[in-house]
Amino acid sequence: MTEFPSFNINPQIESLKLVVNRQFIKPISIIALHRPKKLPVGEFRAMEKVFASHCDGDTYVIGDLNLDFSLPMSPECLQFRSKIFQHGFEQITPDPTHHYTTGDLYKQSVIDLIITNCKSSEVTSGVITCSFSSDHDLVYAVRRKVNLKTKARLISYRPIKSCDSETINTIINKLSSAPWWVLDLCPNINEVFKVVNFIFSFILDSTLPTKTVRAKSNQPKWLTP
Repeated sequence: MTEFPSFNINPQIESLKLVVNRQFIKPISIIALHRPKKLPVGEFRAMEKVFASHCDGDTYVIGDLNLDFSLPMSPECLQFRSKIFQHGFEQITPDPTHHYTTGDLYKQSVIDLIITNCKSSEVTSGVITCSFSSDHDLVYAVRRKVNLKTKARLISYRPIKSCDSETINTIINKLSSAPWWVLDLCPNINEVFKVVNFIFSFILDSTLPTKTVRAKSNQPKWLTP
């Protein structure tokens, strides 16, 4: 996991970005934002840059933006939804998250948002009533399980079983005519071994080359390289 503590899009908007790296598949970007209520809605232009720069990967933008999605036809909500939709994002918090009273009137709103560009079929979201906050509920999102891809295991082998008599005779003839006299020039047994190994390998590679195949991995998933 990579943390970006200096990730800022506007000094008045609290922001934090985390990147969760995954093996063989693209990472997940999680961006937490808090927009103060006093900040003009026009400042959403600064946040639009976040969606524009993260539309290629799996991204979740979460937090209290103080923009009520329970009023989808309000000018501010319509404008914001249009902007994020252009970059492939949608808001998926389904129920009210903020509960308060104005005078004697009980009110609720959807201001704790989960905005993502992942397919709706891959994410389940909801709201849980929590006891540690007097007026805000807890929002959550659950990603559908993705089977991680494992790196292909390749095996090289020499197809000796398929070797016919003609190939065997060819190998024998080449071994017979090999320049074995060079062994007399080797200063020690280690050099002799290197020359013998080179001659055998050269003859086998030219007559019975190795093949590379993809092998089924029998390693446990928890056993890393």
